Amino acid sequence: LDNVGIQGQLKLKNAKVLIVGLGGLGSPSALYLAAAGVGLLGLIDDDEVDLSNLQRQIIHDNNHIGKLKIDSAKSRLEQLNPNVKLKLYQSRLDESFIHLIKDYDLVLDGSDNFYSRYLINDACVFWQKPLIHASIFQFSGQVAIFNQNQKAPCYRCLYPNPPAPHLIPNCAQAGVFGSLTGIIGSLQANEAIKYILKLNQDQKAQMLCFNALNNGFKKFGLVKEKNCKVCSQNAEIKSIKDSVKNLALYQNNNCNFNANKGAMMEISVQEYYENKDNYKLIDVRRDEEYQLVNIGGELITLDKLQDYFDQLNKEDNIALLCRSGQRSLAAAKLLQDHGFAKAVSIRGGINAYADEIDRSLTKY
Repeated sequence: LDNVGIQGQLKLKNAKVLIVGLGGLGSPSALYLAAAGVGLLGLIDDDEVDLSNLQRQIIHDNNHIGKLKIDSAKSRLEQLNPNVKLKLYQSRLDESFIHLIKDYDLVLDGSDNFYSRYLINDACVFWQKPLIHASIFQFSGQVAIFNQNQKAPCYRCLYPNPPAPHLIPNCAQAGVFGSLTGIIGSLQANEAIKYILKLNQDQKAQMLCFNALNNGFKKFGLVKEKNCKVCSQNAEIKSIKDSVKNLALYQNNNCNFNANKGAMMEISVQEYYENKDNYKLIDVRRDEEYQLVNIGGELITLDKLQDYFDQLNKEDNIALLCRSGQRSLAAAKLLQDHGFAKAVSIRGGINAYADEIDRSLTKY
């Protein structure tokens, strides 16, 4: 390609890219960036490879089930391009690791939670790093590059605040079309390569949206919000400390105590099992999950829970159950905020129950 050539290849060789998350989006992004000849890839993820990942997380395979995703990705990328330098970080990109962003030229966000997503955006603004955002939901996905210069918008210009915690679905709850992650992750890598090669100089800030059901693409122009709480002259969030404080409600490891109500929000599976006769058990998963495996209790999906407030007793001890403890924690917060002071989440969900109480149960 005339507008790449040797000089372009050297730009790729000298580039340092941080990829956050090695799931459905990070998998194709990492593969294409390594194949393109990017010199240094930082890979950050705290999860292990699971069989349920493999329909969309194509950097991993059956031989790596149970291994750390960063180690699985390292093995695959070194086979693809033995000259790529890899830096591995076994963690989520939380406040302890966010300073890594300083060491890279640009960041690809393939995270699966709003806490990381907003913290990454804020850090990229503070340290003037371009952020290539991508997200997926069921059959649709979106890609955009934020903060590529001082006049460009940041993620908070478009979405100032995360949604309420009890409204946030995860992959187990909402589902995602496997091949969609390959399309969106590849587009994310495409934006990164264009940025490194300076092929996007005239590209206006925009969000590219794709619908996998009708193969439809739409573009939406983005503008810098003059009152953005992070990137405007009147920003109220001016440091990582400010950002962490702003996002405290969305930090998964800080949810055992409801500061607004002064009540505990979680109990262990062992605590539930030893006192289960004293609890009303509500399973907040989807019907197909409940049919796959359950330990009894009433099935009320998280999105329908508010419709049942009138049928529940505010004096009851209510134990809430989901797959891993995230949806049930959101349900506990929702109930406590509406006067059900004794509502608690079973930490770790039915998978933890299968590990610690009843090994005959199916994990998924």
